[in-house]
Amino acid sequence: MPKIPSIPRLSIIVPLGADASSFEETLVSVLENRPSGCEIIVAHDGSYSDPFDLSEEVRFVVSPSSELIDSITAGADAAKARFVHVLAPGFRAIEDWTGPALAKFENHDAAVVAPVICREDDESVVAAGWQDTSFRLCQPVGDGQATVGRQAAASVTGAYLQASFWRKEVLQSLASSFDAPTVGEATYAYAHLLNQAGWRCVLAEESILTTTQRASDWDVSTYKRGRHYRAIRKAVTLREKTMPLLINLLRGITHPSSFAETIGQASYRSKMASTKRRLQFDQVVQYVDRSVIPMHASQSITRRRAA
Repeated sequence: MPKIPSIPRLSIIVPLGADASSFEETLVSVLENRPSGCEIIVAHDGSYSDPFDLSEEVRFVVSPSSELIDSITAGADAAKARFVHVLAPGFRAIEDWTGPALAKFENHDAAVVAPVICREDDESVVAAGWQDTSFRLCQPVGDGQATVGRQAAASVTGAYLQASFWRKEVLQSLASSFDAPTVGEATYAYAHLLNQAGWRCVLAEESILTTTQRASDWDVSTYKRGRHYRAIRKAVTLREKTMPLLINLLRGITHPSSFAETIGQASYRSKMASTKRRLQFDQVVQYVDRSVIPMHASQSITRRRAA
């Protein structure tokens, strides 16, 4: 049985989620491929009874609710390592998936690293991070492709929070800077907040995770998504993203799921006031002159939950 180091190199956070079976499959994949010098944290709402008696291999942390975003935040607060890896149910680790990702933090301005998520059945790319496009915000990079090209890798804006690697103090500061009700909104807001603070997301092409899902399974297009994401982008960056309404509506004829989201983006102004109230820019760790400015009073910050 591997000994948990007192000061691990990496803390792997596996939040419980709603599907216990999927959670256990993810946790087993981590335990079977466990890298040396790491700790494994299971974050749950107090309902998990540890039926497999894993207390000597896994550290259990209780989060304030069963929401995935709360479990991730609780896990990050409990982590002992400088770097944390979030791996939510539905994703599976393979051998040596952490090494290439951790190496990317040698880039001093890298706050988050996106792995390449591949389908288990045909090994095609599901997502290699995400980017904003003219027809959709937070669009997965490389979806359906056999590999991720250099140009696509360079276009990555952010990583999906539920499968990502972070500098711990930066992730903690982001949880305090934006009162995100869902992992999806956190995924989107955190990346733009990081960019505004001088950080960037880096893709680790050789860090591979697998899944039986498609990106649309965990990031469904809805009216609400379009409205909220565009309001977040505007509130954080103060810039508009060119979103040609007519072209996107016509695209909705062949992609019905995107029609409602296009309408939602067009009505984003109705969410601007509430989105701005949820932002606290001064909480984000800033990247300045190749150094990390420590987050002030990181453990005493009171996090608010969105209504």
